[in-house]
Amino acid sequence: MLKLVSVGDRFPFDRFAEVHSRFERVINFVYKKQVVSLVTPEVGAGPFRIEIELAELSSVQILEYRAGSVILNDCLALQAEDNLLYNSSVSFDFKDKDNVQKGIAFLKEFLLNQKIANSMLFLLTDKAYPVSSKFDAELAKQFRQAYQFLQKQKYEQAAASFKGRGYGFTPSGDDFNAGLLIGLQVRQQTEKKELSKIRDSIYQISPGNSLPVNTLLLQAYKGWYDEQWKNLLLTLQSEHQELQSAAEKVLAQGETSGADALTGFLAAWEIKI
Repeated sequence: MLKLVSVGDRFPFDRFAEVHSRFERVINFVYKKQVVSLVTPEVGAGPFRIEIELAELSSVQILEYRAGSVILNDCLALQAEDNLLYNSSVSFDFKDKDNVQKGIAFLKEFLLNQKIANSMLFLLTDKAYPVSSKFDAELAKQFRQAYQFLQKQKYEQAAASFKGRGYGFTPSGDDFNAGLLIGLQVRQQTEKKELSKIRDSIYQISPGNSLPVNTLLLQAYKGWYDEQWKNLLLTLQSEHQELQSAAEKVLAQGETSGADALTGFLAAWEIKI
């Protein structure tokens, strides 16, 4: 089966032959200082993703995107019709601030009841982080210190302290910084506060040498969301069952990436600004 499902609205017109990384359901291609991705529907749509149904994703070596078409391996062209373009932006229409706050409170309660090993959710509580090695103990200590910087409004120090630390293809601290950027943007829209300078200071510190991390941070900073995050933001004022379902889909991203990003998202609401 071969079917084009969606094309991200920020996906650049270009030909991509340099592969950064391959997984069962994702191929990341190098594009400048970031990556663009060919993914299966299980991964979902995103601003820098082309979503495709293909029996063997590993067969793709070269990807090209032109106006109106996606071309695989320089020979197989698929028509990219306008209705397949994925819109990664979110129009925040938060008429009731209290409902948003209730959604945030429910989300925090739900997340703190999850048992996700090696995640950063412990930062939202006073509970000790369960460690199994000296490395984990030191990492937890560094994360605690970074979180304290954040609560003291030392944003650049906090972002630098989270940057590049932790486990995973995208390290936990980087996922946290991305979630923090998203949370501050939503809080700005909800509370009508000017938080752009804070977001700027965090973003300028956060990128590094990892192209996937740089892509993640750029999306969070610009407000370009993959479909799991977009659905979560659009359900903040919805029934709790809907919000929980949306949160579960974000949590399914990586072993701890979703949980770490959600920790950063909620941390944005804990800062006294």
